[in-house]
Amino acid sequence: MLGVGQTLPDFKIIGVKPGFNSHEENGVSAFEPITKDSFEGKWKV
Repeated sequence: MLGVGQTLPDFKIIGVKPGFNSHEENGVSAFEPITKDSFEGKWKV
């Protein structure tokens, strides 16, 4: 478990983008890789 102010270790997972009703729509994938650098300035829980 990490505490406030501690840095996340490196990770890479596949996440689902909001607003998709299928795995692919109009040639655009509903999935994208997420790392500790994704969503800069936001908390990761």
